[in-house]
Amino acid sequence: YTQNICFELCKQHDLIKNCKCFSYYYPRIKNARPCQTFDEIKCVANFEEFNLTKCLNLCPLECESVNYEYSIWHDDFPSPGY
Repeated sequence: YTQNICFELCKQHDLIKNCKCFSYYYPRIKNARPCQTFDEIKCVANFEEFNLTKCLNLCPLECESVNYEYSIWHDDFPSPGY
């Protein structure tokens, strides 16, 4: 569980309720159909103004989480160190 995924699911549920279809931008909801017509895609585009405060009670902060810091490193091949 992560709060961000919960927010995305909450937004998808609300989008399905308002636009009668799901957006590929968010996790897919079973038994919903994708937005395909011009009007449906327009509905999704206008829906981007969604306010997440309505999902705060449904999506509590996770109790535990693991975060990894990472960096990307590269070198030419072959390199003197190789």
